[in-house]
Amino acid sequence: MENKYEAMKQQAIADCQAGRYEQAESALKSLLGILEMHGVAVRSTSTMFWYLVARNRGDEKRAMEEFSRTGG
Repeated sequence: MENKYEAMKQQAIADCQAGRYEQAESALKSLLGILEMHGVAVRSTSTMFWYLVARNRGDEKRAMEEFSRTGG
């Protein structure tokens, strides 16, 4: 599970960095759901941060502000 998860996460991050925000957001949202099902507190994960970056269309400053408010 971990290797598959990490590969999916890295692809989603690459998509986000390439400006494919909708694709990245969708993949990261799915990964957050998987993590939650496994009992991971997702609010402070790098997956949550990158999800917020994708949702904010690459605006890392805005994503970090939101991440900080959610407990990251």
